[in-house]
Amino acid sequence: MSQDKFLYWQMLMIPTRHCAIKEIKASLAVAIINLAAEYSKPAKSKGRWHVLLYRLMLWTIKRKYFIDKVKKPLMDAIVNLAMKYPEPTMDNTCIPNTAKLLNIRDKFFEYEDNPGRKALFEAIWQMFIVEYEHDGYYRYRIDWLLEEINKCGWEPRKIHNEQCWKEPESVTSKNRWIP
Repeated sequence: MSQDKFLYWQMLMIPTRHCAIKEIKASLAVAIINLAAEYSKPAKSKGRWHVLLYRLMLWTIKRKYFIDKVKKPLMDAIVNLAMKYPEPTMDNTCIPNTAKLLNIRDKFFEYEDNPGRKALFEAIWQMFIVEYEHDGYYRYRIDWLLEEINKCGWEPRKIHNEQCWKEPESVTSKNRWIP
């Protein structure tokens, strides 16, 4: 049984007393199925059909799967692996750009305000900075990536995101890009 038919069947199985309610339930079930189908429809791009990532990960039945079975274990693994890295500080690093990364990290944590993601962000910053400091292979590629970002016309943030972010609006308003 397809997921759409299963949803429809589940909706019809809710006990009801009146025929009018049964009709409303059936209509609602069909609307939910149509909405899910609409958001999971592939978009056409360059002659190929694909499902946009945000649709696949946020607006389909797979959302809970991605959260519980992909993102949560990945976040836990990153945090656990980062504990094996030493803590980078100004005293134990010597590459000039590492000091800049440490300052950017500190500024990031002044604005970040999500206790549920704090350990993840600390882990990512720790691994990123330590790898940059001690491994020229990764340092070269990270530097190249940053150079390309500067050259390509990367668009700044369009809106001030206040969700778990404490940056003053005046800072982001001067960077705002309005189409």
